[in-house]
Amino acid sequence: MSENYGKDYYHGKRDSNYKDYDTFDARRHFGHLIDFIEANSQPGRYLDYGCAFGFLIKELQPFFQESYGIDISEYAITRAQNIVPQANLQVAKQEGELPYSGQFFDCITAMDVLEHTHNFEENFKGIVDKLKPGAYFIFSTPINAWPRKLFGFLDKDKTHVSILKHEKIKRMIKETHLEVVQSRTFGSLPLMGRVSTIPAQVEYITKKRD
Repeated sequence: MSENYGKDYYHGKRDSNYKDYDTFDARRHFGHLIDFIEANSQPGRYLDYGCAFGFLIKELQPFFQESYGIDISEYAITRAQNIVPQANLQVAKQEGELPYSGQFFDCITAMDVLEHTHNFEENFKGIVDKLKPGAYFIFSTPINAWPRKLFGFLDKDKTHVSILKHEKIKRMIKETHLEVVQSRTFGSLPLMGRVSTIPAQVEYITKKRD
């Protein structure tokens, strides 16, 4: 699978929704998330699951003592090493247990990543297992709702293999003993940005119960 996420994938030349990932603006896309972490997080360990070039790590690492990033793509990790050289970065398997022992992290983000895995639920639970009690898990993903039925053809990314219904995601949150701090659904449209009335994607800020 790692061969699907090379240079062509990130620069719009192979079955992806990116035109040029070098232009990705983490502050514009995740400004509210960054503000939340700045206001609420405790110093500790942070992981970006599916970190790509490390743009989100760059924004969040001032709020943590240690920052980590994993990605299936060797190309992406090589780029991230130049952008966030202080972070602990590694290429990791797309599926299965994370390469960290016990309840290791105070915050994990997985932004538009889990839909790329073949077993969304198993990998979701695997992430939660690595959280300390009281730690934050923040994630976003497309959902199987009416906008996808009408406009799914616009999604050119063939590695989106696990698009779940929102109800199933809610059930997973409950079963893994996460507390919902914030949630929202939205659709992304050219020129308009994120539109809250279109339930094409979901984003959650959750907290692991003590």
